[in-house]
Amino acid sequence: MTLHLTQVSNLYTLQVGDRLISGRINDPLANKQIICWARDAIVTLGYSGLAYDMDNSDRSNSTDEWITSRLLGAAIPRGRDGIRPVTFGGIDNHRWMDIGESIQTLKKELQRSFENLPKRLADYPFELTIAGWHMPSRKRIRPFVAEIRKQLNERSVKVEFPMRGRCFGNGFAVLATPGGYLTKPEETELRIFLRSGEFSPRERAEKAEEKLVKTIRSVATREPLRIGSHCMSVMLPPPTSGAAIRVCFHPATEHRAVFRSSARQWESPVAYTPWVIGRGRFLAPSVIAGAGKTSYIMGPFTIEFNGPTAGRFSFIGAQSRTYK
Repeated sequence: MTLHLTQVSNLYTLQVGDRLISGRINDPLANKQIICWARDAIVTLGYSGLAYDMDNSDRSNSTDEWITSRLLGAAIPRGRDGIRPVTFGGIDNHRWMDIGESIQTLKKELQRSFENLPKRLADYPFELTIAGWHMPSRKRIRPFVAEIRKQLNERSVKVEFPMRGRCFGNGFAVLATPGGYLTKPEETELRIFLRSGEFSPRERAEKAEEKLVKTIRSVATREPLRIGSHCMSVMLPPPTSGAAIRVCFHPATEHRAVFRSSARQWESPVAYTPWVIGRGRFLAPSVIAGAGKTSYIMGPFTIEFNGPTAGRFSFIGAQSRTYK
């Protein structure tokens, strides 16, 4: 399982999720999030549910890659080792969908997948939270939230729009996916914290980000087999602000990777990225080495990835994943 906390307002959209999968495979660094530039929207997607088995043609494919491939309309090309995806790539003959088409495509594909799973797997619940900004042509840009959900022991996949028609004003909404992990006191304390203080939008987003990470880690102490303490955050500012989309890996402890050349081997602190897709192009979940920020340009958007806190060696490359 996993836990995503998503805050939506007129100031920013923020989604924080842990990166633990457990069960037949234990992977504390599995990616659960996708940044998607649709034809009329920029959103972050976070799922909770089966981490594998959703791809009917390849049960070893991870769920986040399967979702990405459904949005892009084709399988993700592999790198030189034939295992990891290429770090940067594109899909030929891609049909760029708007957010409504994207949601209906995912609903249809999820329904088909669950209908073809054995009962012991099809009984599992599945939730996908999609949040960000809807940018319809010649209309006002507004916050957007959708949820694609299959309940425990059910077979029907449903789409919900929990914030449809809501005027946020100076308010906000917080969604916990899946529900049931936060206690009532935690929910109350979180909402009080998010309402407090006079800050700039950026300062408010940073403080909210810290609080959502701490809240997930608090849950992880109670549910260590279900919720992880390593988190990923995605912050989407209003598209008209000109500010960069910010992605940050929040490890509970420093992560290091081994790098090799023909002459030597060394370790360096690392951070990670989610999927980033848009208009047929993609950046696969990657390992980043080197302190500071790494930027990726996607159409009108700049995505900034916060690197590790130390390290002078710079690197970005597709993350090696645990496959079934």
